[in-house]
Amino acid sequence: MVILIVLLLSYLLGCFNTGYYLVRWRTGEDVRKHGSGNAGATNAWRMLGAWAFAVALIGDAGKGALAVFLAGWLTGGDPWAMALAVPAVVAGHIWPVQLRFRGGEGIATSFGAILTLDPLVMGIICLVALVLILLTRSRALVGVVGLLILVPLAFYLGRSTAEVVGLLVLLPEVAWAFR
Repeated sequence: MVILIVLLLSYLLGCFNTGYYLVRWRTGEDVRKHGSGNAGATNAWRMLGAWAFAVALIGDAGKGALAVFLAGWLTGGDPWAMALAVPAVVAGHIWPVQLRFRGGEGIATSFGAILTLDPLVMGIICLVALVLILLTRSRALVGVVGLLILVPLAFYLGRSTAEVVGLLVLLPEVAWAFR
């Protein structure tokens, strides 16, 4: 029962799309009607500048981290609660109920959640991403490669079944939103 409460709280926390509310507050406009059509940090940048990107990135990554932290705190560190909080908070970001299920791609939220769940896995993903960005300048390639190596990396490093399952649940969410 506690895990279900954690999942619901994580989803609801994810529903707060920082970029959407920042742009709405500053301009009165819906960020999803511009640029890529989603409520993420990149679109906030297009409308308000680099400072808005930074605020949205920190806010969205922060809510991902907070969801995993709260899951651990509320359950005494239950690995299943913490691992499943990752796809739950990202689902809230991608499909926020109050925004008629049209949110962001979930990249920043995934980053914060996975960083809190497993800093080593996220650190390796970030190193791979940095190398790919420097070599190719392709954001799409970085996203695809990051998604493709996430679960095998966790498995290779001997992470818990809970973590591997949580990341497996996350993959189709982010892949769908990133398409």
